[in-house]
Amino acid sequence: MSENTQLPCLAFIAMIQGTNDLLGKATTAVLRDVGKKLAECKAPLDDLQGPSEEVKPGIFIQNECPFGETTKSYTDQGRKVPEAVKSLAEYANSKGAAWVSAYCGVHQTLREAFNAGTVQVACKGGDGSINFAENDFMEEKEAKKILKDAVCIYAVK
Repeated sequence: MSENTQLPCLAFIAMIQGTNDLLGKATTAVLRDVGKKLAECKAPLDDLQGPSEEVKPGIFIQNECPFGETTKSYTDQGRKVPEAVKSLAEYANSKGAAWVSAYCGVHQTLREAFNAGTVQVACKGGDGSINFAENDFMEEKEAKKILKDAVCIYAVK
């Protein structure tokens, strides 16, 4: 990957770190706002997040994280992802969310902006960690089975 294509990745991660330095946990609200603003660009959702697959009525999965390449391109350069990317996820999860990184705040809110009835069920991080949102759409055992081959589960009411 050329240095020119690295700039958006570096800028996004620096934005998360810098915002966290200034605002602390309130950065989760900023990340959600970024997701809402991205939805305003009116591109088809699949163009922004990649394709989803309906695995049962109203339950969808994604096999690839739209931010997976962001993290990979960052770490492939020998950089360590800032602690804020993980600590903001931990904070959001303490409030009932299912984030494996701060990127989830942007992505999940983007998806919700396209369809107000969208609810996150679970996410799997690149390290295999799984976080479950507080909801009644699926048992954790079933979600873990699905997440063996997927990275994201969400429901549409």
